[in-house]
Parts: sequence; structure tokens; C-alpha cells
Amino acid sequence: VVGVGPRAGGGVPTEMRGRVDRFLNRILGLGLREQQMLFGYFNEVYEATVAASRSGGTFEDGIVSLQAEGITIREGYPQTIHTDPHSGAETQVLQLTIDRGLGFEAAAKRLEEAVESAGEEGQSGFYLSFAFACRLRGKARPLVVLATEMRRLHHRAELKMRIARPHNALAAPMWIADLARSYQKVPVEKAKPIWEAWHQDLERQNFPKRSYGMRKSELCMVAGALLPVWKPLKCALDIHIASLSSAAARRKKKHMRVVRAQLDSGVKLIGLQVDEAMIPRLEEICRQHQGQA
Repeated sequence: VVGVGPRAGGGVPTEMRGRVDRFLNRILGLGLREQQMLFGYFNEVYEATVAASRSGGTFEDGIVSLQAEGITIREGYPQTIHTDPHSGAETQVLQLTIDRGLGFEAAAKRLEEAVESAGEEGQSGFYLSFAFACRLRGKARPLVVLATEMRRLHHRAELKMRIARPHNALAAPMWIADLARSYQKVPVEKAKPIWEAWHQDLERQNFPKRSYGMRKSELCMVAGALLPVWKPLKCALDIHIASLSSAAARRKKKHMRVVRAQLDSGVKLIGLQVDEAMIPRLEEICRQHQGQA
């Protein structure tokens, strides 16, 4: 245990368990290389723990900021489902259209900034994969990604690349070995037409034969005065969860997620993400709740 000396029988003292702040404070007394190695190990354990919690449906995100190239409110929204009789505060349902794509100009700028920050190009750049070429609208087209180097936690750590795709600006990172196995680095000029074609074609169409999704997606949010409708919300959620056939799906929908977003217009929103399928039930319960008030 860092900074507490040897301990009979090994293990972590009770007072040290769960104290991340104390752990981080103690490793400051080590050399830089040892700090990097220990923090690298801590980070890997943390990521593995979060991944296991997510797969088990027990992870709570806290407040999630929606990151996207564009966020707009769908036509016909917001819709008011409840008005507090005392304050007049409204509870509204909003349908957001989220564009997670990344235009080529923005991608090129991101690469330029990454190279400038690192002081060298290194492994950062545009990559094509002819091995995983897909056919969309009758045309065979290689996959294209923008890969930029992530900071290594210690000098022996394997290089990890931050990945952006035409339809997903925040795709899952890749190890450089995995990237090199399937992709080939190409000049910016060669990547440009392929990137732009994917960016345009995947606006409303799913990625063929893969689970990468589409550029644009919909998200249903309940915002405004939430406390007056908290019981109806919980009731509607419980009914919705009970209607799901899969146990895994029920676990994943168990918690309501708080999300915040900034619209293209500059308006900031915060509310609860809910399944669109539970909205009719929520409206019905809200009407009953308001009638009893």
C-alpha cells in the first residue's frame, strides 16, 4: 500500500479503502515513472470496473453531457404534459435530434490541433480500411477514421488512439496495434472524398453490416419542473420496465439518466432521458395526478 508501509497479512487497511483522494495524494511522493505506472494501473482497473458495471446494468452515469456536432428540437416539440397549479411551472417532453457526425473540415482541424499539440505528426492521421470495405447505395467504399494519439500514462504503455468516424465524432478508442492491423494511413487529400461520402450517406441510414449506427439519432427528454411529476415518472418507468421481455433490458432501463445539452441555437437544456414508448403512460398518469390535486 502506497505510503503506509508493510502490513501483516497484506491487503489494504480499512481506513484506506475507497479513498481515491488519499491514494492519489500518496503517490505524489513517488518518482515520476512510478507515479505514471501506478496511475496507469489504477486507470485500467477503473475502466474495467466501469465496463463490468455497465454490462450488468448497475452503472449510474450521473449527469451526462450530450456531445454532438448538432442538437436540435424536433418539430412539434416541446409538449407540455403537466402544469403545477401553484407555481404555474411546466413539465415538458422534448424530442431531440442529435447529429453525432463530424464534417471533414472539422476533422481536418482536429488533426491539425492534435499534431500541433504533440509537436509532431507521429501516428495521428486519416486511415482507410480496404479489408472492411462496405457497399452502400451500390458502391463499395473503404472505411475511414481519424486517429489521433492519446497521451500515454507511462513510457512503456501501448499507444492508444482517439478515434473519430464520419458519423461518430466520439467513437471508441483503438490500440495502435489493432488500428495498424486493419487500417492503412493515407494522406489527407485521399481521405477527404471518402470521408465526405460516408458523412453524407449515413445521415439517416444505418452503417451496413455493422453496429456503428447512424449519424443522426433521436432522444426523448422530460425537462422543466420535474419534482411535481416525480411520482408519475417513477410509476411510468416501473410499468415500462415491467413490459420489457428481456431481463438485460430491464436492468439497463432501471435508472433514469440525467442529461444536459446545448442546442444549436445556444439554449441549454437539462432533464431526464426516457424511452419514448413510456410517454403516453406518463401523460395518462400526469392527468390522473393533476385531477386528484
